[in-house]
Amino acid sequence: MPNCSLYDNCGLDDTADPTAGLCILHTWSPQKDRRAFEAALSAHRKVRGDSFAFFTFPAGVSFYEATFAGSVSFSGARFLGDAPFNKATFAADADFTAATFTAKASFSSAKFRERARFSHATFAAEASFASATFAAEAEFERATFTGDANFLQAQFAEKANFRNVTFAQEAHFWVAAFGSADFVLARFSKPAHFYRATFTKQAEFGAYFDAGADFQQATFAQGPVSFRGSTFQGPTFFVAGGLAPTQALFAGVEVDCRELVIQPAEALIVRNADLRKCRLLDTDLRKAELTDVLWPRIGPRFGTYDEIVPLPPGVERPWGRIERLYRELKQNHEDRHDYERAGDFHYGEKEMRRRNPRTPRLLRAFLTAYAGVSGYGENYLRPLLWAGGLLLACTYGYLVFGLSPKAGGAPLAASHLRDWLRSAHYSLQVMTFLKPEDLGPLGWAKPLTTLQSLLGPVLLGFFGLALRQRLKR
Repeated sequence: MPNCSLYDNCGLDDTADPTAGLCILHTWSPQKDRRAFEAALSAHRKVRGDSFAFFTFPAGVSFYEATFAGSVSFSGARFLGDAPFNKATFAADADFTAATFTAKASFSSAKFRERARFSHATFAAEASFASATFAAEAEFERATFTGDANFLQAQFAEKANFRNVTFAQEAHFWVAAFGSADFVLARFSKPAHFYRATFTKQAEFGAYFDAGADFQQATFAQGPVSFRGSTFQGPTFFVAGGLAPTQALFAGVEVDCRELVIQPAEALIVRNADLRKCRLLDTDLRKAELTDVLWPRIGPRFGTYDEIVPLPPGVERPWGRIERLYRELKQNHEDRHDYERAGDFHYGEKEMRRRNPRTPRLLRAFLTAYAGVSGYGENYLRPLLWAGGLLLACTYGYLVFGLSPKAGGAPLAASHLRDWLRSAHYSLQVMTFLKPEDLGPLGWAKPLTTLQSLLGPVLLGFFGLALRQRLKR
């Protein structure tokens, strides 16, 4: 009988599928006899060991709790039914390069003692690596997950390479532990969950960066995306793709980055990212790099999504914690001399304190006035307009209540343009602490003079403070 076209791999003839020139181990036919396959597989393992390259496994073949003492190769293998590798132990290298899983692939609680390679593998249905442990490098580069990808509580002691991987359905990395993780160019078409994941070790990725977690040029097409409670130790990159990216990272996607632990504090690098729907509460960003970031516009300023995110009925917004977030973001941008954005976050900090029902009423009243007069010291036009309005109002008030020459004569009259100019000059002198020499107030004009002498310098002071901030920027 003619030999199988992959004879060097199996040592069998093509009796099982003479048309394709393949043996019982390699034929793609879904009608292959499972018992005959298992018998041939058992004989193969005794002679050639655990080399299953390009084998086609029919439905019903199981490796549940199997132990592979030496290197094992499933390179190019096809699994026509479920592929159960639950609790399997791979004592040496495990190679699943370009393997195809047409049904559910389960490696839950599997143990990979040495390198595990799944590069270019195709998972056509659900793939589960829940609680799997990878003691050495885990290689998934250019793999395709057509169904859900479940890495719940998986542990990667060394480098986990998910570069250029496609996740067509949800990707679950809840409580996963990474030595380091490379998700460069990864594509997430559905929600991605990294809740309380840990990225604890630095590793080298390419010629440009060393990173503990690298999401450069990754694509998140649909939210939500959650990194809530995750820990990042070592350089962490969230950067949009290419030298001239056309779309910001997380564009239009809701992202949860609350309660992140970043060690060291300057490890997080975010560039060209859309954070208009990103929650950042209880994450210390004082040292993080935030370059070309899009923030949600809230009225006349930019702010954070935590301030405007819809909350369930009866849930109070955490004003104090949002205030702290704004204060830390303000410090971040001041340290980087981005005073314009620092001003936005200063406004947000004061606004949260004003809106917090736990803030004392007197302080809230002062903050309300502060906001109305000068935008918490960030708007120089507003106090200037207030000062102009005070000047005009008092000018008219002096004409109504009485303003007369000290040398004697009739009080000024509102019907004469010249008297309007003299009253305006008097009003300006009062506002600027210049003692008027030729005119004196009468009756109710006296308390009006006192009031203007108190309010005028305050408004001009707010104007000067805000103008100084603007010129500093």
